[in-house]
Amino acid sequence: MSTRPLLNALRIAFLLGSVCAVATTFQWERLRPYAMRFDRYLVERLTKKPTETLEAAVAQLKAGEQEDGLRALSALAEDLRDVRLRTRLQAVRTRTLDQLGGALLAAGRHDEAMQWTQELLEYDPRDFPALVRRAELHRRAGNDEAELADIRAAFHVGGATGQASGPFIGAMARHGLREELATSLLRLGRSGPLQLPARGWQLRWTEAPGSSYGSIVNLTPQIDPGTGRLRCAAPMQAGVSAAAHQIRVDLPQGVHASLQDLQLEVTLEDGSQRTLGAPQIVQAHHLETTGDAGFRAEGMPDPFVVFESPGAELLRGVKHISMTLEGHPLLPLAARELFRGGLRPDERAAWTLRFGADLVSALEETLGL
Repeated sequence: MSTRPLLNALRIAFLLGSVCAVATTFQWERLRPYAMRFDRYLVERLTKKPTETLEAAVAQLKAGEQEDGLRALSALAEDLRDVRLRTRLQAVRTRTLDQLGGALLAAGRHDEAMQWTQELLEYDPRDFPALVRRAELHRRAGNDEAELADIRAAFHVGGATGQASGPFIGAMARHGLREELATSLLRLGRSGPLQLPARGWQLRWTEAPGSSYGSIVNLTPQIDPGTGRLRCAAPMQAGVSAAAHQIRVDLPQGVHASLQDLQLEVTLEDGSQRTLGAPQIVQAHHLETTGDAGFRAEGMPDPFVVFESPGAELLRGVKHISMTLEGHPLLPLAARELFRGGLRPDERAAWTLRFGADLVSALEETLGL
């Protein structure tokens, strides 16, 4: 029996399949914008209500309506119990549980704070802010062993951030664990508190007196490799704004540092420049002022500085803003007290051999020695 009819049938089938594939691809390209819009609609519909509920509850807490805010957060946490990791609502569930645990801790309702914090850690065991909060709850309950276990775990996950390193340093100093504190910081090296963070610096401004701050611009400071100190010269193209009245510089959350000579250079459309320095600073939030017209950041959650334009005039036609500052990392007061008197010769020798002289010198500098 001849195989020609069979081969011809197969050729026709493959040809038809190819035509269908091309047609499907063509139709998908035409339908793609509509499918994407429908997908965005479904995502917004899924996330909009829980997000709005969360924001409303947080606003109630900030307004002092504690019981109403806590009830709203508790109800939302119950509604989100089936949300899994790496899904659209993960961030909403995580933030809900975090806000709930933090508010209950602040209210002194430790058992409830522990309940919701534990739920968050069962949901995401690597959530280091929750580990820090559970460590604090253990500390208040007098459970030192559990406190240290959680604080070490939090530092292991997020030691490069002030949110984890600050509580870790405080706990180590409080328990007199001098060796563990020093070696942990030296092991982390310049990616941790021994160097000012290169991320988390932001700029925003108001376009008129009394108006709210506009878009956030992330700054990228440069770090002097010779000294390890940060000298932030981060230009920002400000084409989205035509005017500036107040300019706010946000520091990284939880940073521990000593800062001096913070200045802004504002370039206008006509090429003229305005320099904003210490005389133009109208607010320093979560920062301690020092006698040399500088600031000391002690690990607070929301440090920022607000400059006002010279004479409160409106700076029109802003084309470019750059920021410079000089500073160096400074470990928390508890650590400085723990190492008061400096490193012992045997400590310096052992740590220099293990981690290198440069890092040991950086540790001494951040301790103010």
